[in-house]
This record gives sequence, structure tokens and C-alpha cells, in this order.
Amino acid sequence: MKRNEKIEKLERLGIFNQWKYNTERANETFNIECPDFSMTNEERMNNLLDVDCCFYRFLAISFPFYNTPEGAVFWENIAKKIIELNWIEIMSKKDLIEQNITRVQEYVRELIEDAKWNNGVSETLESTSIIVGNSDDIYDFAILFASNSECVYCEFIDSKIEYIDCELDCEICQFEGRIIFQYINGKFHNPASQIIELSKLLMKGELRDTKSIFCSMVLRLMDTEEYSNNYCKSLDLVLRLFPEIDGELLEKELDRYI
Repeated sequence: MKRNEKIEKLERLGIFNQWKYNTERANETFNIECPDFSMTNEERMNNLLDVDCCFYRFLAISFPFYNTPEGAVFWENIAKKIIELNWIEIMSKKDLIEQNITRVQEYVRELIEDAKWNNGVSETLESTSIIVGNSDDIYDFAILFASNSECVYCEFIDSKIEYIDCELDCEICQFEGRIIFQYINGKFHNPASQIIELSKLLMKGELRDTKSIFCSMVLRLMDTEEYSNNYCKSLDLVLRLFPEIDGELLEKELDRYI
């Protein structure tokens, strides 16, 4: 997330002044404890805004949640608001895809044929999923080739589908999007349209050994100062934010990384 995007989200959530105040307080404490590495409040804020990370991570490294006038629960609820805002944005993209569903399906067919002929991809492409939004919520949709974890990012420009980027790293499977349809055995199918469907497949190991978004959330929380390797606390927060997740399945997945 870029600097201007962080500022925009802080203002949109109505917490810019609170973030500024708590960041300045945390920096003043840091300057007392570590005078050799001291910096001005302005330098500290600029450094944080320039860090390339997700919004929740940005908040977590700005100051300890528990040591604020608002308290830790307030900032944890902010995380919930972030998810809700992202969901609203994702839903608008879902509408865009569904309005152009025939065009998208034809584009998917073309990509599959190109992959078979040009890239040597076998005809065993088990499924191709259209996912609205991705982990950065930048593109209109993405096409995931499940058999080889390849992803093509696309968006609508002047009423045309435009190729944006292609990613071969399996980490791209950690979408915060929503499956609109799947292409399986030459036919299009409409799965249960839930934001968590793709990550459920990942946790079951059906899309190789890729971490699900929920597994990544727990691991990233454990890296923050507030949660500091506290597995139970990190897992509890994710399960509270996403009550529809199968907790036992998530813990089995986490066992591979902890």
C-alpha cells in the first residue's frame, strides 16, 4: 500500500489525528529509550507512511495498541472496519464482472487456449476461477489457473478487457476476492459465491501447498509487536473476525508453518 493510500484510508476511517497522536507518543518514548536512534516525530511518521505493507501491518508497527488512550480493542475493531470497507469495494467490482460475464468467459476461453498452445500447459487445467479483486484490491478481476498457480490480472478499460500483469508466484493465491465462476472440464460453473471459498480450497490442499489468506493473517499477526509470537491470541482474532472459518482445518494448516 502506497503513502497516499494509507493517508486516504486513515482519513476515511476518521482516525488520522488519533494515528498521528499515538505515533508521536510512541516515537517520543522510543527516543528516550534509544537516544542513539532518535528521530523527529515528522521523520517517524514519514518513515511509516513510506513502508510498503498492508494497512493493518502499518497500524501495528506505528504504536503498541494497548498503550493508547483508545485501548487495544478499539484498534482491533479498526481491522474489522478495514475488512468491511474492502468488502464493499470488492462487491462493486463483482457487479462490474457480472454485468460483463459473457465477455469475461470468452476471454477466459482464449487464455486457456493460448496457455495450451503457447506455454505448453497441459490440458489438465482442473479449474479456472474468476476472482473479483486481489490482495491489494487493485484490479477488476483475476484469473487463477489452479493447476499451476498462475494468475493473470485484468481490468476493464474503455469497456474492453485489458491484460495488466501475470504472476507465477504461488503467494498470489492469497486473494481477498470473491469467486464469480469456475471453468472446469471445459464448462463454466457457478460456485457458492462467498469471499472465503478460494481460501477453503487452499486450506484443503487442493491448490498445491499455498498458504490460505487466513493462515497468512495469523502468521503476520504473530510478527507484530502487539501479538509477538502469541499463536493463540493471533488465531483467536482471525477466528473472531471470520466466524465462518473451520478452526480445526486452519490449525492443521498452521501446523505446517509453526
